[in-house]
Amino acid sequence: MVKGVKNLLPFLVFILTRFYFYVIIYLISLKGAIKMKYIGIKFDKNKASKTYNYVCKRIYKTIRCNRCGCPVLKSDVKGYSYQCLNCDEDLYKIETHKGKPYTEEEFNEICLMTQDLLLLDN
Repeated sequence: MVKGVKNLLPFLVFILTRFYFYVIIYLISLKGAIKMKYIGIKFDKNKASKTYNYVCKRIYKTIRCNRCGCPVLKSDVKGYSYQCLNCDEDLYKIETHKGKPYTEEEFNEICLMTQDLLLLDN
């Protein structure tokens, strides 16, 4: 019986390591799912001027979401300070942190997310 268990142990280790590997890959892909949608798409501020103005007035240069790390916008919901479009949630001040200033690519993604979620230019 010990010999059978000895042969089974490497197989179980192999299966478990593969399982955890795929779980980690899945979780990483979920975090970047929304961002991946906008890769290679350039926001046109001339066609969507209301969206562009909305983002420019509400975006914070260095405030980021604790969950996903994306730059946040000022929330319109009473009682909340910020809004994360990537998480699609309104946030309290404690749910954010001061980070690096947003990049041009991040600004582009936020404009595209705002355009998709709020439909300001329709």
